Amino acid sequence: MLDSEQPEICCCSPEGLIRQMREAARRGNIPLTGENAIERFDKEAFSQIVRNAYHRPQAVRAFTYFRMREALFRTDNWKSFVNFVKQMYNKSQDGGCNGKMYSKLCKTG
Repeated sequence: MLDSEQPEICCCSPEGLIRQMREAARRGNIPLTGENAIERFDKEAFSQIVRNAYHRPQAVRAFTYFRMREALFRTDNWKSFVNFVKQMYNKSQDGGCNGKMYSKLCKTG
């Protein structure tokens, strides 16, 4: 989620939260992991996950995709999800997470 997608009255910052978590993990020398917070299937949402997962210098060690419900398997949503998984895999092969993050998923699937 982007800060710009939040109603101003909510006074929230999803991007700020990610920065705080990334900084806390860095200071504590703790591997960073991620997950999706809400059910979205649009290209912009998947692209934001990829950007956050492979943000330099600290890429996430693992990512969990929640809410794999019926809506995900609708044709358009499924195509978007498959493209997202391919992007995550390609980024992992480009050096993110030492190239290990999605290799097992993509080799078996």
